[in-house]
Amino acid sequence: MRRALVFVLTLSGLKMMGLSNTIAFSVLAAEIVFGTLAWAWIRHSLGFSFFTFLDKRATRNPAVSETKE
Repeated sequence: MRRALVFVLTLSGLKMMGLSNTIAFSVLAAEIVFGTLAWAWIRHSLGFSFFTFLDKRATRNPAVSETKE
C-alpha cells in the first residue's frame, strides 16, 4: 500500500509540474525498477531475504529454509 501511495504521489507531483506523460511514466518506470532493487539491497544488508514472499514461504515450509543454509 505504501509503494502505491509513493507512485501516485510522485506521478501527481510530476503532472502538477507540467511534465509530459512520457516523462512522467518514464520516471515512474525507473522508480519501480530502482526502488525495488534498492529495497531488496537494504533488506539483504540488514540480514533479511531479498523479498518478503521468500520469508513467508520459509515459515510455511521449514524444508525450504533448511536447503538454503
